[in-house]
Amino acid sequence: MTTTPFYPYWGGSLNTPQGLAHDIALFLEKELAVDIEYVAYDTIAQVEKSIKEGEVDLAIGYLNSRERNHQFLFSGPIYQESIVGWIASNKKDTVDVSQLNWACLAGTIQCSILRDLSFKKINEVENYSEFYDKLLANEVDALIGFHASFYNFFKQSELEDQKIYFDKRFGHVYASFMMNKKIMI
Repeated sequence: MTTTPFYPYWGGSLNTPQGLAHDIALFLEKELAVDIEYVAYDTIAQVEKSIKEGEVDLAIGYLNSRERNHQFLFSGPIYQESIVGWIASNKKDTVDVSQLNWACLAGTIQCSILRDLSFKKINEVENYSEFYDKLLANEVDALIGFHASFYNFFKQSELEDQKIYFDKRFGHVYASFMMNKKIMI
């Protein structure tokens, strides 16, 4: 898990976890009769490194991508998520969104989507706090991420009149368990 909350997937603390990932972990604990221990990291890259090095057994809710497929083993899908954009209020009437200055979380499929679509201005950020802060501080024009996380952020932050940008090209993804390929085979 990451140290920065990413609701509705992860929040709370290591001692009092909350969110979808925690609900899935509780189910695993009960059904497999195992003890789940949470380990928190500052960035997604650190989570990936800890799995590669065998420090942790798996991560919940990660996406299989071209880059990750060579390094990790993935379960079947555990839930589906829509990838959408969040466009700043002062840019919401922009016709060509590819000209906007976008932010994405480093190492995620969302960054790959922007690159594949030839978006020119892409800022890869390391953690969820920096991700949201970039847009709120007007350092970027738009974010690409998950519909549920943006919606949750709007509610928690009491933000109104925000524009979610739906683009068929962004698509849907399936989250899975991500495990060390070398250890699990």
